[in-house]
Amino acid sequence: MANNETEALSREGHRKRVRGQLIRSGISTFADYQILEYLLFYGVPRKDTKAMAYQLMGKFGSFTGVLDANISQLMEVPGITYNAAVLLHSLPQICSRYELKRLAGKRIYTCKQLVPFIRALSPLDKESMTVVCLDENSNFICSIDATDVGKKERVLINIKDTLAGAVESGATQVILAHNHPSGNNAPSHDDIDSTKRLTRLFMNSSVSVLDHIIVTPTGAFSIFHNKEIE
Repeated sequence: MANNETEALSREGHRKRVRGQLIRSGISTFADYQILEYLLFYGVPRKDTKAMAYQLMGKFGSFTGVLDANISQLMEVPGITYNAAVLLHSLPQICSRYELKRLAGKRIYTCKQLVPFIRALSPLDKESMTVVCLDENSNFICSIDATDVGKKERVLINIKDTLAGAVESGATQVILAHNHPSGNNAPSHDDIDSTKRLTRLFMNSSVSVLDHIIVTPTGAFSIFHNKEIE
């Protein structure tokens, strides 16, 4: 019993030190496994979450792989509770909501402002297309998921519904954006062709296309300006 109490006190002391480090120095000082360890404090009481964090990283290959896993997959790791799995699984959706609310009603001066938002929306294993709708003053109105079918190196676009959604939102301008899971932000021939085609279609609906950006986990590229923007 005494040993159990000592171990519990030791774990609590460790958790207090980790929380203190986060408050003093910020999350940027944490390794990926340490972020997972910290998050698990709130879903797995009174257990060693460092070992669980290592197991999660080993099973899913990366920090993003862990957060992209579904609840059942996460619970296959010994010790991961239902509450912990739900917390981890919901984080990308929470981050997307945060980025969306941060942009709401704001004026978009450069496409670079949109990169964190697009990155938060983008799946890691397939391409997806987002259309960002702006008013005549370049204020953010909404975003539209234009993806019909997403593949690893290609995205098929639901053109009809996307055009209708942009017009119904009151947008006079849009910015096209899609991700490259490969990490290579250079546009493909398909990217160039689809940009030209979408630009014509939006113009026919009296909506201007300001740019088409490609986003990866570490960078971003403007097709209209033919240069990296991050």
